[in-house]
Amino acid sequence: MINWKGKKSPEKKRFFQGRKGIGRFAASILGQEMTLSSVNDTGEKSIAVIDWRIFNSNDFLDNVELLVEKENTNEQPGTTLQIIAKNEDDSNK
Repeated sequence: MINWKGKKSPEKKRFFQGRKGIGRFAASILGQEMTLSSVNDTGEKSIAVIDWRIFNSNDFLDNVELLVEKENTNEQPGTTLQIIAKNEDDSNK
C-alpha cells in the first residue's frame, strides 16, 4: 500500500486495510487500466499503473509485483486514481 499510515480501529485494535477487494473490483469494472498517484506529506510522489487484464480473479494485490515509480514534487498531499481504457457497457446487448 502506498500511503499506509498504520492506523488501528479503536474498538478491536486491528489495522485498517483495503484488502477486501471491493475497491479493486470496482476499479476493474470501470476500466482495464488504472493509474494510482499518491503524494505524501513530505512531497514524495508514488505512481503505479495497474493493468487489470493481467490479474486472475482470485489474485490479491499483495501477490502481484507492481512497478512503483517515485519522485519528489511540490504537489499537495493526496491520492488520485485515473481509470484508463474504459470498459464498454454491455448491459444493452
